[in-house]
Amino acid sequence: MRKILVLLTFIIAFILNVNSQTRIGKFEIEGKHNKLNKKTLASFKNTKTYFIFIESENAGYTKTDYENILNEVWNITPFQVITEDEFYEVAEEKAAFAQFRAFSITRHGKYGSTVFSYHVLDFWLIDKLKKLDTEKKKLKAKRKTVAAIYFTPDINSRQQIVSGKKSISGDLMNYRLGYIKNYLQHINHGLKEKKSFNMFDDFINKDKIGELNNKTLYMSENFIYSYSPWKVEEKEEKMTPEKLFEDYEHTYKVISDKELNNKILANEDFYYLMYNQNVSIKVISVVNGKTGEIIYSTYKSMSYNLKSKNLKELSRKISKN
Repeated sequence: MRKILVLLTFIIAFILNVNSQTRIGKFEIEGKHNKLNKKTLASFKNTKTYFIFIESENAGYTKTDYENILNEVWNITPFQVITEDEFYEVAEEKAAFAQFRAFSITRHGKYGSTVFSYHVLDFWLIDKLKKLDTEKKKLKAKRKTVAAIYFTPDINSRQQIVSGKKSISGDLMNYRLGYIKNYLQHINHGLKEKKSFNMFDDFINKDKIGELNNKTLYMSENFIYSYSPWKVEEKEEKMTPEKLFEDYEHTYKVISDKELNNKILANEDFYYLMYNQNVSIKVISVVNGKTGEIIYSTYKSMSYNLKSKNLKELSRKISKN
């Protein structure tokens, strides 16, 4: 399994909260979602976007791979892929960036502490440049985010985070070139059409969800697991594809993560189920692998695992359309 080194600063806590999927709008990475700000969007669209590529043998793809994907799907702005070292050379007021960030926030409550862990590709621009030192590589600026892709750490990573490790080595489950391609398509389209999107909003495209009456729904085997948030480990009683889809009345196929991403990269027209989960909320969505369009998305509060009843609910939605 691909491993990604993520440098973070954490303290020990009792509960870990991780976010995933995408947002388009006006918001702080860890804050409340609001609709797109027209002025900020206009500033973002009227400048070049610098995509910062992290040089790493474990990234899973090369700078050339990243550039090829962007050439294929990103057309809302001119763009350039740069390295982290080049960031301070191009930083200026109104410059726009797509930058990988990893950080955490700890909130202390009456019964313990909660760590909110964020691993994101942040689309932001420098609204006001206050200080820039290219030699010391320091930047102080007022920044505004227009979109973000949220990635989900695997169970091994969560265990390391809760144990208080400052440097963790683990897998971000939806950090794959195929998934990233679809996320970029979704954000590119949303920004072009001035459409805000929040991963914690229910959504269904009634004109397209019915296509699954006659089409196969694909899913990566990596996302079928049973997680205990209190023990921060996988449950002994494991979920199986057969049990998960027992009440899904349409055609489905569970394949490897590599196979699914290869289908996306090959521009095949198909639908797949994407599942992401944090400490108390899970997000279930159906994505078109060719266009990146999300045709179905729902979230469940106080729920820790994907269950057969979630697929049963999706099956009913499909049958009605």
